[in-house]
Amino acid sequence: ELALNDEEEGALIEIMTCAIKRAAGKDPPPGRGKPRSRELNTKERRQLDSDRTSLTKHFIAELPELLSKFSTDDQKIVSLVEIPQYFQLEVYVEHRLNKFLELLLKYMHDIVMKHSDADVLRNCAFTYRYFINNELSIQTTAAVAFRQLVDELVTSFNSSIVEGLESESDEPQYKLYVDMKRLYAFYQAHDLTDLADVEREISSIITKANQMQVQINDNITATAVMLMQAILSWALYRTNPSEPSKSELKKLRKSVVQLVQQCDELIQFGQPAVQKEAFITVCDMLIIFAPQLKQNPNYASLIVVPDRSVQISLLQIT
Repeated sequence: ELALNDEEEGALIEIMTCAIKRAAGKDPPPGRGKPRSRELNTKERRQLDSDRTSLTKHFIAELPELLSKFSTDDQKIVSLVEIPQYFQLEVYVEHRLNKFLELLLKYMHDIVMKHSDADVLRNCAFTYRYFINNELSIQTTAAVAFRQLVDELVTSFNSSIVEGLESESDEPQYKLYVDMKRLYAFYQAHDLTDLADVEREISSIITKANQMQVQINDNITATAVMLMQAILSWALYRTNPSEPSKSELKKLRKSVVQLVQQCDELIQFGQPAVQKEAFITVCDMLIIFAPQLKQNPNYASLIVVPDRSVQISLLQIT
């Protein structure tokens, strides 16, 4: 039996992941088969459930070993960490396979703390969400592991922020950048408001970049802008539509206006990579906090209208 080379292993993992998605009822990638054009009948759905259960039983035991084997390989691990999102989670409970769940969560934790690739981190974040958003007994195990991971991410960020902003060395700056990338990846999939109180620190990074108090790496500034957008979007999501707290709305509006103003300055004076993220963020904020919020009178105070300076900055970019 011939061993596969690196390229062949990567291709096999990609094919395997696509097959698992298909077995879970997902449409194939564009150009690689026809999407389902109709609802499945009872017999087809029963067969689909059977296939998904069989695959789950197999990969529950095998996947941790694969994650361990390819833990440092971005190209392979990005697909492998997505596979659990297509598991039939009841299999863990029905067959008492909690030891494999704990092993999976351990390797997932190690992968997050080891990698900086955005796709790897995002897939990990959504896999954690899949394991947490259910009513099975495994939810508790996954939630505890998730909170521990977020605690580590926040602790690492807090410990690296001072040196990362003030040091002229590349290493502390890169560490801070990676810490922020990890937080951003998880903010894309989770509301971390109660677990990661970092809004003030992130906003401060953008302020310092604009005031040029210190020479901040462009990647750090751009990621700070993306993080603030995620934080404020979740803040809106958390409000009670029928009876929102006036103090919360006031604080949220103040933060949104501040972010738009900060991004306006970055668009005018920042480097191209920073300008791009600032432009995207302003556009997103103006869409999210646009006049359509008037549909709920309680949200009228959150509407943000760009002033002349912001309008000119946006026009210059386009």
